[in-house]
Parts: sequence; C-alpha cells; structure tokens
Amino acid sequence: MKPIFKFKIAIIIFLAILFTGLKVWSQPVGATISNPIQAGTLTPGITFSDTKNNSPSNGFINNIGQASDDIYYGFTLASNAEVSISHCASGFDTYMYLLNASGSIIASNDDLGPLCSGLQASIKISLAAGAYYVVSEGYSNNSGAITTTLSIPAASTEVINVFAQQVGQVFSSLETSRVPFGLLRDVAMEQTNLDNYNGTVLVDSNFVSNAEWHAIYQTLVSASIGNNTPDFPEMKLIDSLCFNERGSGIRIKRKSWGDLKI
Repeated sequence: MKPIFKFKIAIIIFLAILFTGLKVWSQPVGATISNPIQAGTLTPGITFSDTKNNSPSNGFINNIGQASDDIYYGFTLASNAEVSISHCASGFDTYMYLLNASGSIIASNDDLGPLCSGLQASIKISLAAGAYYVVSEGYSNNSGAITTTLSIPAASTEVINVFAQQVGQVFSSLETSRVPFGLLRDVAMEQTNLDNYNGTVLVDSNFVSNAEWHAIYQTLVSASIGNNTPDFPEMKLIDSLCFNERGSGIRIKRKSWGDLKI
C-alpha cells in the first residue's frame, strides 16, 4: 500500500472520529434523561409549555419507545397532585412517556388520551411528591414541532376559603398587632417550599421561573394577618419590576422567611 494512500485513510478516519465527537458534543438540552429540559417544581394553576422540534437534524436522539428522536423533560412535585401532560397543540401524530425518578415507565399514550381528542398524546394521572420525567416524541418515525405542556390544578376558591376560616379560628385570640410586618407564615397557604429561598446565599440556583415566583408571592399574600399588613401590588406589576431588574443582571436578595414567624 502506498504511503499517500495510507495517509488518506488516516485522514478519513480522523475526520470521522472528529465529526462523531462533534455530533455528541452538540446534543441539545433534552436529548437525554441525564440532561432534560427542566420544567421545575409545578405550581398549582400555572401551566409549563415548551415547543421543540425532534427532527433528526436538531441533534436529539432515540433512546426509548418509537423510532423517532426523543425530547426529555424533568419536573418535580412538592406534594401529591393530579398532573396533566399533553401534546394537544402539536400538529402531527405524537407519542408520550411518563417516567419515574429512576427512568422506569409509569404511563404512556399515543392517541385519544384524556386531554387531546386526536392523534396527539396526553396523560392525566395522580402522582406522589417527587421527581419525574416526560419523554415527547413522534409516533413511529414522525418528527416535527412538539408542544409539551405540564400542569397541576389550582386550589379552588372553596378550598382557599375553608382553609382561611380554619386558620382564622386557630389564631382568633392572637394579638395581630404584634406580628412583625403583619405577615405570619403559620397562616399562609404555602404554594411552594419557602425554605428553598432563604436569602442567605444568593447564587444562580436561587433564581426562579415566573411560575415559581408567582407561587412565592401568592404564599406571602396568604400570610397576611392583622391591620399592619403591607399593601401587595398586582402580580403583573411585580412581574415587570422583578424580571426587568433580573434582565439587567441585577440580583435581588430576599430576607429570610424566618422573619415571618413569631
């Protein structure tokens, strides 16, 4: 074999290895269960929605189920909840899997699920608190833009009113004027775990999604007690102020939630 021919073969092998490595390196978030698109902790009444195209040219790969490429999502439940997962807004025949924290299949759906009437997949299921994954893909080898939504129901007005009445009875003898800032965590209907946002160390992991921010704010509003409670602006005003500041690279440090206790 001539030296120049050997050299050409070596170049071809090198380029093949290089481009294979580049393909793996360029895999997008959501291509594997180890690097899913994070939906975060689901908040009652707030829908997470994301659209991704599972076309082979976008770098997703096929790990499970159908022949089409998979898109992985991760989410967490702070407490037991009925979870709705759908592809209803997608424009072609899709397939869906729900996995537990170890990656085992809990449920799957192809057509005519509980939330979508056609070829788009959907699942509605009661789950315990914990971490889960959703796999979105096309039926067979179909590909295209898949819109994945996740949600848990908001607490009904009746539930909120009953909760407020019961808490009011428990604290009926409390001298509310002595409660600092008019906020008492013990009376709040907590829609998220406030201890995750204690303000002692501000790092990137303390940043929250719009849905999580709403849950924190609504929890604070429900902690109001007595006549010295501060005025709470409308949520849309809070959104504009807080997220405009975050967009400018300014970090907002919060006081410890322990300040709400007596």
